[in-house]
Amino acid sequence: MRILVVDDDPFMTEILKLYLARAGYETDTAENGLEALRLLESGTYDVVVTDAVMPGMTGFELCGTVRKRYPHIRIIGMTGAVNVSDFEKAGAHACFYKPVPFRELHKAIQRLCQEDSPAAM
Repeated sequence: MRILVVDDDPFMTEILKLYLARAGYETDTAENGLEALRLLESGTYDVVVTDAVMPGMTGFELCGTVRKRYPHIRIIGMTGAVNVSDFEKAGAHACFYKPVPFRELHKAIQRLCQEDSPAAM
């Protein structure tokens, strides 16, 4: 399973990449939504984990674009600055406040990517 982590904080992207690799996921990172879209055009991903507030393109804008262009990709939002319900309104399948609880993130990824999950349909 391939995951794209999008956050303008290099520490956050690196720690999530390390955690997800230990959990057995192939993970790439992007510094912002525009870079994420370039990676999505050239690769196949199952999940996008994105921050809310980033320069160039917000996580909310990224959610909307991913839902339109790549409806099969599951989106998990994370934020330290805004209400997580804003991610739900933008189309995220799950969302977390930072610091992201790794076990809960892993559970959400598994749940969203199960074939029989209503969220994956």
